[in-house]
Amino acid sequence: MVACAHYLATQAGLSILTRGGNAIDAAIAANAVMTVVYPSTCSAGGDIFMLIWEAKSKKLHALNGSGRAPNGMTPEYFISRDLKEIPERGPLSINVPGAVDGWFEALDRFGTLSAETIFAPAIAYAEEGMPVSPKLSGWLRRAERLLKGWESTA
Repeated sequence: MVACAHYLATQAGLSILTRGGNAIDAAIAANAVMTVVYPSTCSAGGDIFMLIWEAKSKKLHALNGSGRAPNGMTPEYFISRDLKEIPERGPLSINVPGAVDGWFEALDRFGTLSAETIFAPAIAYAEEGMPVSPKLSGWLRRAERLLKGWESTA
């Protein structure tokens, strides 16, 4: 079974299972597609946390794919700039992404198919396009003003 917030991600996960992949392969394929079709909720530039039950060894594994703060981003750094909290937007709000490293760590330890096979659906949607859902269209409209505020996304 595969369940996702977007049907294309669900299809990607199911496709991986029908090609002989396991649950880890399918979950990562689906998550990668989600970063393309719903980038405001899932991002390769974000974090990932996984609990993986390994039936063979009867062990539960926890994978922490959270990003770390860049070197020098200490509480003192923000205090020296009269900031009482980390800004929600802009260059001071970012961390070092952990999702992609988490994907590959999980695949190396528990996956069965090649990364090329697993990421093929997400790459195809990113390169060739996909139907824009009403939800994605709405998110993009709401983000337009914000995106225009940064030279790199204007």
